[in-house]
Amino acid sequence: MNTTNKRKYHHQKQHYHKKKRKSSLKKKHTNMYMNNIPPSQFKSSRKYLLHKCGLPDVPETSHCFNDETHHTCCRLSKKARDYADESGNPIGKLADDVFKKLPKSHHLKAHFKKTGERPWCTCFGSKVCGYYADNFKDTHIKFISNPTKKEYAHTINGSEDCEEFVRNKFEVESHGTPGIYGKKSSNNYDNMCKSKHNIKYSNY
Repeated sequence: MNTTNKRKYHHQKQHYHKKKRKSSLKKKHTNMYMNNIPPSQFKSSRKYLLHKCGLPDVPETSHCFNDETHHTCCRLSKKARDYADESGNPIGKLADDVFKKLPKSHHLKAHFKKTGERPWCTCFGSKVCGYYADNFKDTHIKFISNPTKKEYAHTINGSEDCEEFVRNKFEVESHGTPGIYGKKSSNNYDNMCKSKHNIKYSNY
């Protein structure tokens, strides 16, 4: 290879790697943006919360973040899903089926596939997720939205006591759910949640 050809080859190689770096940076920026889509980009608060939770907007999730109780974004383990179905709260298989409808482009899809967790909007009024978290490993509360304002609680210790603490703070009415045999609502909820100082509240 003569000197002229060597220079031409070297120039082409530099151009290729420069273009590749730009493409990589662009892809990285796009992924970061997808992971942090601002609430203003969604048509409604509910759509934003669905996306944040990792749930698709389909008929099966029409009640999620859309009533007075289904406001806990819960990460359900396989054992918790099986228990829910067996105890009369048929959300286990439903969460699995709905997960299949979550677009592959969603930033949480790969995470759920890897961990085996499935997201679902559980009943806040009966502290479903907190009860499951206390009884089944790898089940936890991701966040709890306030039914009356654009606010959510997060960094919650996955326990029934702390879900009860937030329930009282958000003034959500207590109710029952099949298979949930936890503690009854108590006036001592303020002292029962040992990690209440770790709970954060964010507006959107």
